[in-house]
Amino acid sequence: MISPEEAAAQVERLSGLDFFPRAADQLAGLKELRLAMQSAATVKIAEMVVTDVMAYQSESPKPAALRSAIWEMNEKLAVPKPVAVPQPSAHHCGRCQGFGYVGGHIGGERHAPWRWCDCANARRAQYESPNLVDEANAVRDKLVKRFINPINSVAGLKPAADGYHGDF
Repeated sequence: MISPEEAAAQVERLSGLDFFPRAADQLAGLKELRLAMQSAATVKIAEMVVTDVMAYQSESPKPAALRSAIWEMNEKLAVPKPVAVPQPSAHHCGRCQGFGYVGGHIGGERHAPWRWCDCANARRAQYESPNLVDEANAVRDKLVKRFINPINSVAGLKPAADGYHGDF
């Protein structure tokens, strides 16, 4: 939108046309023309519309017609808005949910150590923390050694090497 002063200057250019609101009782019509002119996106658009009206019409435009011509010119000369590139969601990798590493399950069918995923997040995580998976697997191995092997031996799944099955 342009300022009221710039709009008034462009409306003044229309004063040479027939039926332009000049009388004291027509101030409301003059105000409406100015408000319609303010809908122009830039002063250049307002100037172009007034020039077109003066070139092809002999009568002063009604505010609705002026507004319509301005909106048409606004759309015609609108600067295209930049297209927003959608940002990937935090969990765009279905395998690692964006963390960069998978596995680490203890017990069950999916019992496996941690490993790097093959997605972009994994490459970023490997760059930022190259020892992450190795350190996590070291902790996992301690947990397995301490808790899973004794449970398996008590359940009869795997006999303990020393024959110890816990205190009962």
